[in-house]
Amino acid sequence: MGAIVVPDSKSAPLGILTDRDIVVKVVSPGKDPASTGVSIVMTHHVTTL
Repeated sequence: MGAIVVPDSKSAPLGILTDRDIVVKVVSPGKDPASTGVSIVMTHHVTTL
């Protein structure tokens, strides 16, 4: 399992992009990975503790 935190301009977490996000939201529906933005694919509203 892989994931990367996507920060905003102040380094606060804006979202998270997982390998599952890529498979389910890009690969399976046949979208072009090179033209699909991270902000469209990532999971938003991350809660941190």
